[in-house]
Amino acid sequence: MILNYISGRTEIPDAFLSLVREKLSLPEYWPQAHEISDARFPVSYPEAQMPYAGKIPAGQWVPPAEAEMFEDVESRLYKRGRFCARVEGYSCFPALQPEDFTIWEETHSPPIGKIIIAQRKGDHAATIKQLVWDRETSRMKLHAINPDFAENLPEQWGAIGYLIYVRYYDDAGNEVSFYREDGLNPDQLIKYRQP
Repeated sequence: MILNYISGRTEIPDAFLSLVREKLSLPEYWPQAHEISDARFPVSYPEAQMPYAGKIPAGQWVPPAEAEMFEDVESRLYKRGRFCARVEGYSCFPALQPEDFTIWEETHSPPIGKIIIAQRKGDHAATIKQLVWDRETSRMKLHAINPDFAENLPEQWGAIGYLIYVRYYDDAGNEVSFYREDGLNPDQLIKYRQP
């Protein structure tokens, strides 16, 4: 309803404006024409600094970045317990591709079916995979989305986060991004992405 109002598809009823003025203690002359945003123009957000974990491979295990680095992200994406990284490797191709900018929600219990960062026990090396349920063993396991990656993955690993945001540039140079607070699964990304 609100989107219809601000986009101009539906006229805002006077009763609704009166209610908004009353509940928000706005002046009687609100809104004047220049106070209503034009919905055709994108909204921008101020930036916030998010911890940056460097490049995380989708394909092999590498030690996590040791340096304390930060990356600027839109403030709407910032939340305590999130970190960002860039993708390296091809085991999650075409859902994720090298140099994709990603944001992760920290957790040791991510939802099944989502793309996660797994950390190997012992040396704490990390990799990006899909978390799936193995019916044969009745356990969760790591799955390489790219069928060309038939790798032996270790038994001893733990999840450290699941993917909530991806940003990349298409062949025409346009910025494309996906965001789901409850996590992204490969099918959602592959559907819109050309390999």
